Amino acid sequence: MSATYQGKLRIDLAPDEHVWLAPASATVIKAGEFLTWESNLVAIVDDPTDDVYFIGMALGASANGETDKIPITPAFIADVTVASAAYDLGAGLKFAADGSLEADGGADTVAHVWDYSSATVTSLRARFDARAKLAKFLTVSA
Repeated sequence: MSATYQGKLRIDLAPDEHVWLAPASATVIKAGEFLTWESNLVAIVDDPTDDVYFIGMALGASANGETDKIPITPAFIADVTVASAAYDLGAGLKFAADGSLEADGGADTVAHVWDYSSATVTSLRARFDARAKLAKFLTVSA
């Protein structure tokens, strides 16, 4: 599983709040991939439980072996693949095992439906905002 946006639309909602963080050296990251915070390093979302440490979307890339910091946006709107269903505007979404998103059932929310269609869909526009979570992970204790 590698969750990523579909490439159709990506609107950065926090241009003044990008963060630059280092990936694990064995992690290949492409722009547009959803990222998680693991052991104080950036990793690709590859498991539904990564919602707990979701920090945003990569704006840059990192090749295998590179540890240079990459830019990350914690708040954005993107077109994403979802489990086939009808979704209400504002409904919560979480990561699914296949790399898509699905209805969150009231828990593990990483995004909210940004557009509405009464029909069953397999892709939609979603709003992500991981700023509060990211701030919590990067807080330095004295």
